[in-house]
Amino acid sequence: MPCRLYQGINAFATSDAAVGTATTIGNFDGCHRGHQKLIAAAVAHARQAGLTSLALTFEPPPAVLFGRGTVPERLFTPAMKCQAFAELQLENIVMEPFDERLRDTPPLFFYEDFLVRALRLQSLAVGPNFRFGKDRQGCVDFLRARMGTDGLQLEVCPPEFFGELPVSSSRIRAALNAGYTMTAAAMLGRPYALCGTIVKGQQLGRTIGMPTLNLETAG
Repeated sequence: MPCRLYQGINAFATSDAAVGTATTIGNFDGCHRGHQKLIAAAVAHARQAGLTSLALTFEPPPAVLFGRGTVPERLFTPAMKCQAFAELQLENIVMEPFDERLRDTPPLFFYEDFLVRALRLQSLAVGPNFRFGKDRQGCVDFLRARMGTDGLQLEVCPPEFFGELPVSSSRIRAALNAGYTMTAAAMLGRPYALCGTIVKGQQLGRTIGMPTLNLETAG
């Protein structure tokens, strides 16, 4: 089944999807090894229970709204993220706009109205440090209590490590900025790739017998 993209939670809520979801939530920038574990858990839950797998992600990334100073450069464009999800056999992507309304949503409302009602949540895979809702008040303990009462499945996936520290998008950015592409690839689980448009440069390479490509990357 091909991966389907929904532009927002309401788009999925009003779709013809007839079964409950095995969901994971996150920004998923770079779709690194830790992210891949969460997606694999959602896909496995869906197959075991006759559900449909779904990732809830955000555009723009929450750091754009929360960030103070410089917002970190993205490892992935939205299109690259969707392609990675499809390669991991995820069935549905919900790309929710991250704005002041979502930032200020109380955790209970986020859980009951967005996850359970709109996304038809039956199981959820998150990391141990997952936070959500206004002031990041929602946490794994909150989910464990609520989902246990509601008879829903929660899997808290342990982080993936590289060396002594968990894999993270920020560690990958730091490795790339330092020129450690092999380290970044080890945390990503694949070689790092850039996406962009080939543009005309000064054509100096051909003067020394080494023509080059000029890549204009997405912002």
